[in-house]
Amino acid sequence: MSKTVKNTFRILLLLALASSGAFADNFVWGNTWAQNWHNIGTGPYSAHGSGANANITIFCLDFNDEIGPPNDWGATVWNLNSSNVATEAQYGGNYNSLLNSAYGGQPAPHQISGAPFAFQTDDAGGVVANLAASSDAYTRYLEAAWLFSELQIAGGQSPLGLVVQVAAWDLFVNSANIGLLSSDIKNTNGSFGFQDDVDPAATATPSVSGLDFEQAVDYALNAAQAAVVTNHTFTGAGWTLVTADPTWVEGDGGTIPAQEFLSPNAVDPPPVPEPSAIVLLATVAGLIGFGKLHRKTA
Repeated sequence: MSKTVKNTFRILLLLALASSGAFADNFVWGNTWAQNWHNIGTGPYSAHGSGANANITIFCLDFNDEIGPPNDWGATVWNLNSSNVATEAQYGGNYNSLLNSAYGGQPAPHQISGAPFAFQTDDAGGVVANLAASSDAYTRYLEAAWLFSELQIAGGQSPLGLVVQVAAWDLFVNSANIGLLSSDIKNTNGSFGFQDDVDPAATATPSVSGLDFEQAVDYALNAAQAAVVTNHTFTGAGWTLVTADPTWVEGDGGTIPAQEFLSPNAVDPPPVPEPSAIVLLATVAGLIGFGKLHRKTA
């Protein structure tokens, strides 16, 4: 695909997104994280949207990919709802077809592993008996948003913040990386607990303490499932997907699949840009793929 064709496609994409309420932007990672867990930075993170000229808070879904300098990427912000998950989200089932389309209709080199999800069951020694993760992608996105709501309240540097971050990674880890994630979970020492600060009156999971890390992660997953599936007390209102633009991943941007995030404050699209601004945005090139916040640097 020629650069002229790519730029024209991006102009049309930006206009279409503006009319639908979603918006595309170029994001720059803010070089922030909360904790260093087995040499992996945990959330929340920050990013700056150059088009909107706004800083946002982002929460990490993806344990599968790594970050690559210069740490900026093209993405689209979508409201978190069942339709957008099904058609646009990286783990919603349709993202690979979007990548293939962006690659000229041929199988794209970058593919996302989603359903059937690698993480299915875990009983952590029977403390949370027969925990069964949902096979529905939208349910998992809602559960991740619930966990990140818990993280916001607990604070990223708290023990509970670490527990719920890792629980969210469990929801979307692929088969190639679940062994590493499980090993890191089992090799996290200390005494942990869990309490529902998002909706304590409705939770089916009571506050507990004196757990090992794996047990605490499973309690968090169980509480997220209770809020979303059992009690229906959490709808994901106010949360958005920050999803890497397939044309950027398969165009002149990414070298690996750019990571997807959830954000509680990337909700107000910028004004529809003037045509000259659209052309300028469409010609930005040389971006490198953005994936998992990986090895912590000095």
